[in-house]
Amino acid sequence: MSESELVLLRSQVSDLRDRVLSLESQVRDLLRLHHGAESPVPDNSSVDLVSSEVTREFPLLSENAKEVLAGQFPQCPPAALELCALLRGGQISKEQRARRAWIAGCWAKLALEDKIRLPEPAEPIGLSNTCFIILRAAGHQTPKLVEDSATYQRICQGPTCRPVGHGFASKSEAKVYCLAAEIEFPKVFAWSSTQ
Repeated sequence: MSESELVLLRSQVSDLRDRVLSLESQVRDLLRLHHGAESPVPDNSSVDLVSSEVTREFPLLSENAKEVLAGQFPQCPPAALELCALLRGGQISKEQRARRAWIAGCWAKLALEDKIRLPEPAEPIGLSNTCFIILRAAGHQTPKLVEDSATYQRICQGPTCRPVGHGFASKSEAKVYCLAAEIEFPKVFAWSSTQ
């Protein structure tokens, strides 16, 4: 397997992990609806959730609630569109890529403010992620930019980590993400064996 194929595979695994977390949230929403908003989700549920911890500290969001929150996001500004003006490739236009990164950053901001447990994952665009922004992860006090998915996964692992981060195919999209999250674009982080 070539290095580029390995990078693509790691990126796809990262995207799948984000989707699983989103699906877990949706399953919890459905279970809560089925059992009533006031009733706890039963422990003997037949649903096997990947992250074993059912959060009690964050409200579960229905699709309607997610739409309401997303409707309150500020519009993607011209400066964000300009950052992505030279992008090429993928299944969507450069403007759509800028808006996708902007929306991902808006979700990240809500998670950083502890208004939601985890950000909503962005739709895949058919390109490998080449840079990863980590805004929050257990044991890391400042945002980070990493340039490989293995380091991203290493930092974001653990059942209690509650990471806030995202991978992108370009630094331009990563800058838009940070702009939306109101975080200064971080410096490149290199993993060392002492960490």
